[in-house]
Amino acid sequence: VVESLKQVHFTIKNGEQVWFDNTGAAVARYEVVNWQRGSDDSVQFKPVGYYDASLPLGQKFVLKTEDIVWPRGKTEANIFIDSNIYIDVSCLTICYFELR
Repeated sequence: VVESLKQVHFTIKNGEQVWFDNTGAAVARYEVVNWQRGSDDSVQFKPVGYYDASLPLGQKFVLKTEDIVWPRGKTEANIFIDSNIYIDVSCLTICYFELR
């Protein structure tokens, strides 16, 4: 089955291409969206970046911080992924640290 999956490559209705890597897994591609409040107080989902594992290193993850609207009008935020990794959005770096 895996050998057959490696040969599958197709385009879905919205124009996005789908294919499988050498292990038979679908190539990871994600859109990063920001929940923003509209002028009519509705919630709108605005694309602010993406992750695409098929792209070269250095181009896989893009985040357009200038398009992000943070709660309570803040212009930056720190995001903790787990106890060892956080993203400092103000400088657009992924920071790794050890707890001692």
